[in-house]
Parts: sequence; C-alpha cells; structure tokens
Amino acid sequence: MVALSARLAVPVIGLGASAPAYYGAVGEKLRCETILPEHAGVANAIGAVVGQVSQRATGLVSSPGEGRFVAHLPEGLQTFTSQDAALDALEAALRADAGRRARAAGAEDLHITARRDIRAAEVEGRAMFIEATVTVTASGRPRVAHG
Repeated sequence: MVALSARLAVPVIGLGASAPAYYGAVGEKLRCETILPEHAGVANAIGAVVGQVSQRATGLVSSPGEGRFVAHLPEGLQTFTSQDAALDALEAALRADAGRRARAAGAEDLHITARRDIRAAEVEGRAMFIEATVTVTASGRPRVAHG
C-alpha cells in the first residue's frame, strides 16, 4: 500500500585507481549523479607523496624515594641515582623504538622529536621530583614518495 524510496541528494565523486570500475554502480545504487574527475585514478597518489608516517613512543620515569629514579624502559625497570640519567636513558630507548617502528611503517629521512613533561612538587621550599613522562615522535615521508 505504501512505497517509500530514498536517494542520495548529492553527487558521489570517485577517486582512486579503481574509481572508474565501481563508482558508476555506486551512483546507480544510491540513485545519484556520479562524478569521475579526469585524473581520478591518481588522486590518492598525491596523498602518498605529501603524507607523513608518524610513530609515537611514551614512557615514564618515577621516583620511589629521594635520590632514586626509575626509568620504565621497554626491556624493564632500571634505577638511576640521577634524574637526568634516568630521563636520558628513557629518551634514548624511546627514540630507538619510535624510529624503528616508523621505518617499519615505511618512513624515510626521519625527523625525531622528544618532549619531557616533568611533574614536581615543592616541599619545604625545594622542588621534589614526582614523575616525568617522555614522549618521542618519529616521522618521515613514506618510501613511495621518494624517487
């Protein structure tokens, strides 16, 4: 007795190498106009060329007591007597980890940055280290963007 129908009220725009193969059928199913730009087949290639591969690694340095700093390294906990030594060890491990994962994901010519978020409290007029989070980001253009 009642028949309802719906259609997409805007056009579908096909991009990518396979767009001419299936976007016509998509437009038919959605009952809308299909637009295939002249260079639709290479449109996504531009994203590969200008894109970035990025990997982030984060770790913690804690202080279970005065003069003890524990770096939570990927291979396990390591205790230091210096805040700077613990932070440096953690950052080096995170740089290696983020860099390895970025290369495995296809990045080349890596740019690696590190950020340290140190939390401290003032106790009896002097700063006391609580903990620090170190975040390292390794990024680079994908291999397909070179050559």
